[in-house]
Formats: sequence, structure tokens, C-alpha cells
Amino acid sequence: MAGPVAAVRDGGVLSGLNAAELDACESLLSVLMQDVGLDIAAIFAGLRKGQTLVQSLGLPDQTVDLLYAQALARFGAGDHTAAMGLFQALSFLAPDVRDHWLGLGICGRVLDKPDLARVAFETAVALAPQTAAPRFHLCEVLCQLGNWSEAAVQARAFADAATAPEKASLSPEMKRLAALIELRGG
Repeated sequence: MAGPVAAVRDGGVLSGLNAAELDACESLLSVLMQDVGLDIAAIFAGLRKGQTLVQSLGLPDQTVDLLYAQALARFGAGDHTAAMGLFQALSFLAPDVRDHWLGLGICGRVLDKPDLARVAFETAVALAPQTAAPRFHLCEVLCQLGNWSEAAVQARAFADAATAPEKASLSPEMKRLAALIELRGG
């Protein structure tokens, strides 16, 4: 898998870059951000030392938790566009958290952005392959996209996922999806 999945698997947003590419990124961002007032050199120095992006940006430790709470509140209030923006920020700031990608994917489904939803759910699966929710949601979006064979793979993986309260609550809906997949020849 490429894109966000590889970035998460490899340990962070910029971890796949070699030293020259990291330097080029820093140089380009320094030019682009000079009017904004961000100290790009300090941010990149922090990233090079192994700090998270939140730490490198000098944000308070609770920033991610507060953004997540706000994303859930926006989604619950029906403001799915704002929720999606917050989940996008969370996926960038803390790319190793499954629930950030799940939230982004669910927003993508609600806002009829199935390709975005698919990438987000694939990333959530990569982060937590033994959990049921990412498999269910990925299966659902694959059905929406008409990709029945891949949906069948995810339905089987859902059945093998670790037992959890989320699996129990999603099982009736997964049975419906499995029947649809079987009808479509997946």
C-alpha cells in the first residue's frame, strides 16, 4: 500500500524521506511559510530528533485529544464537513491513531467521497488489522464502489477479527453486506 498507509506504517508523515528530500522539503516550506511566522527550521529539527509533529509544532500535549473531541462533536451535530477537516488534521498530526482514520473515512462516506473513505479505512486497517470496525467500514465502501471481490476479502477478515464490543454491534450489518456480496458474486 502507498500514501497514508505507508506513511503510518513507516512511522510518521515525513519518515519515508531521505536526508536530501527532507532538506528540500524544509527549504521549500521555509520559503512558502516565511510570511506566516512559523519557524520551519525548528519544526524540522524537532522531527529529525524524533519528536512528533505535535511536539515539533510546540502544541500543548492535549491538542490531539481536544481536536478529536471537537471532531466528534461536529460530526454529532451534523456538521460533517467541519468534522472531516478536523479528522484530516488529526490524521496528519497523529497518523498512528486508528480512530482518526476511521472518523475521516466515515466523514468521507457521509459526504459521498468514497475514494477518500477507502484510503482512510485502508489506513485504519493497516494500523489495527485485528479489529473489526475498520474491516466493516472498508467492506462497506468497497461495496459502494462495486469492488465485490475485495469486499468479500474484508468480510472474511471481519469474521476473523478479534472479538470486541464493536464487532458484536456491527455483526448484523455485516451479515447484510455479506449477503449482498454473495449476490454480486464476490
